[in-house]
Amino acid sequence: MFQPYAEDLAARLQVSENSSVLEIACGTGILTRALRTHLPSTVKLNATDLNEPMFRHAAAKFRENEVVQWLLADACSLPFGDGMFDAVICQFDIVFVPDKALAAREAYRVLKPGGLFLFNVWDAIQHNALGQLTQHIIVSDFDKDLPAFYEVPFGYHHQDEVERVLGEAGFREIKIEVVAKVGAASRAEDAAAGLVQGKSGGRGHRRTRPVIIAGYYQGRSSSDHRAVRRNRYSCSEEGHRPAGSVLKGGV
Repeated sequence: MFQPYAEDLAARLQVSENSSVLEIACGTGILTRALRTHLPSTVKLNATDLNEPMFRHAAAKFRENEVVQWLLADACSLPFGDGMFDAVICQFDIVFVPDKALAAREAYRVLKPGGLFLFNVWDAIQHNALGQLTQHIIVSDFDKDLPAFYEVPFGYHHQDEVERVLGEAGFREIKIEVVAKVGAASRAEDAAAGLVQGKSGGRGHRRTRPVIIAGYYQGRSSSDHRAVRRNRYSCSEEGHRPAGSVLKGGV
């Protein structure tokens, strides 16, 4: 169900044949796979994550001639010199970075002048029926000390806040559009497992309205894409039946 947005994000990344691209928080490599397919083979693609087993799993999706450099790295302390990359990209997991301002400054630091920072995040939970349903089911099992962990993926959606963080890091000229995508799981059981266990399709199927954000470095012709998607989720009690989400968003 992440695939449509991985393909959308990859398609937005237009770089020259000799460019260098850095992906942060690559997870199980859904976006990495889309990037390697979309980008010219001569583009240097570096995929990083804090979880080494995660990107080792991702690496298995690639043939030997599909070159990707895999590295254990913290988005808040990137192990790269200044001005090394033409683009920095991240699918969704920027929401889990504890210091988003620092991560934005690190992205700015490692980008070349005119480079692009492109990422997406989840929108507010009230706009996402599936997220609300999952949260309701989880908290219904607790009489007190309600778990708040499911609020984290939906906690970085305010446009003003995102624009402030990017602006203070050095990015300029933020732009917002709307996109619509459809995500589907072959079995509702898989989607449900992903929601509560973080399985089936990456770091869990937290189906929400994503925000796609891109900022050009050094204020040159910069655009900041924010994608917002409204989620309607349909699944049957029989978990083996297909499940799908209608995803609407702004870019």
